[in-house]
Amino acid sequence: MGIFKIEQLDISKGTATVRLDHSAFVYQYGKVNRKVDYMFTGWFAGAMDQIGQSLGYQIQTEAQQVQSAAEDGVEFGLFQVSPI
Repeated sequence: MGIFKIEQLDISKGTATVRLDHSAFVYQYGKVNRKVDYMFTGWFAGAMDQIGQSLGYQIQTEAQQVQSAAEDGVEFGLFQVSPI
């Protein structure tokens, strides 16, 4: 997996920024100059939706991988969660 750090979180707005260090996928693939951690996007969006709805917010979100440590010149993965 890796080490995840929530850099920004606003459940009421359905937004988050999550950093990923030491990705197991990057260790496996190496520097292939593409995003290799995309499978976490569903996890982040689904978690945000579930938590938001449990707090009474009517939100639906999506997540995108903005960068991956597998890309040249990049040292960590970064994900953005935003409302649809």
